[in-house]
Amino acid sequence: MEYCGILEGPVDHLGNQVKNTKHDSPYSYDPYVIMGVPGAKYKHADYSDRLRQWDSDKYQKLVERHFKKGQRFDNTTIDIIEKFLKDYHDDPGLKLVMVAEGANQATGYPYWIFFYNNGVEG
Repeated sequence: MEYCGILEGPVDHLGNQVKNTKHDSPYSYDPYVIMGVPGAKYKHADYSDRLRQWDSDKYQKLVERHFKKGQRFDNTTIDIIEKFLKDYHDDPGLKLVMVAEGANQATGYPYWIFFYNNGVEG
């Protein structure tokens, strides 16, 4: 639904309104942007649960270093998440442009998607 040319409600990383919202489907909602600019250009996207799977020791150490309130990425800032990703990927030039939150369809637990560009890509 549009109101004066502006989408109402949460949007995905492309700027499209999501169909299953967190309000309507609290355990199976579509990913929606919680930080950054929907539609921003990016070259890479990482899922929070995959980062943990790829290197759980590194992931846990960096969570403890960067986040004081556990590993939920919705109660911090985009700058802190960017620092976390820079350390995780060993890329001091990494630029985070968007963060989206979705719900795992199997478990109902939230996950986050980080949309970014590597430092060497600009």
